[in-house]
Amino acid sequence: MQLAKETSTGHVGSELSMRTSLQGIEQKASRLKKYRFQNLYRLLNYNALAEAWRNNNKKAAAGVDKITAKEFAGDLDET
Repeated sequence: MQLAKETSTGHVGSELSMRTSLQGIEQKASRLKKYRFQNLYRLLNYNALAEAWRNNNKKAAAGVDKITAKEFAGDLDET
């Protein structure tokens, strides 16, 4: 299977290119456990973070920062 070529965000169809880019990263991370990715910051934007939040398991235990999903959700309205 050949992955779609990564394109920059902010252009027409960027939602699709963002998704294919993130899928490519996910697949590479699964195959190459010791690979270290560089410059992933450019893939972060409001839409990517909002989608990640929607897909997040809100009933999961708090993370290493001890913040629950409920506490985190309370801060989302401030932005």
